[in-house]
Amino acid sequence: MISVFVERGGALCITLHIAPPLAPLLDRFGVEHSNGVIHERQAIIVGNPLDFRTSRLADHPLFQGLRQFSLYGVWALHENGPGVQAIAYTSPDAWIDLNGNGKLDPDDAVQAFAVAVAGRSGKGRFVVFGDDAIFQNKFLTGDNLILGRNLASWLAPAALRP
Repeated sequence: MISVFVERGGALCITLHIAPPLAPLLDRFGVEHSNGVIHERQAIIVGNPLDFRTSRLADHPLFQGLRQFSLYGVWALHENGPGVQAIAYTSPDAWIDLNGNGKLDPDDAVQAFAVAVAGRSGKGRFVVFGDDAIFQNKFLTGDNLILGRNLASWLAPAALRP
């Protein structure tokens, strides 16, 4: 079982493409996901509010040497357990389409949303990114490439880390 691997000292990265099927696993680590993907109004990539850059990064080894990274259709995350913390956020102008009509309405959620969370479980650690596209080959350039390299080092057993 994945949670036992982490509890015994393993390192795990979870990236979300379709979040609901992963809810039981996320729950084991004290992480919840939104009911829809985030629409951003700042740092948008090529006019698509589902694709954007974030520079709101916590001090975390995954972000060493980074100014920002790009996301492509990301689920909001919420830390709901001990030892879990948000480590990357949207702007405070981001929103989630709660009624599914494709436009920003007064009842939609507008706030800064977590797009990455990290935590510990037993002797291990984990990170969750609300997007899996950030590590696809076509997006694995620039800061996303640095993030990918940092992630590979972070996931490696201590004996193999530089």
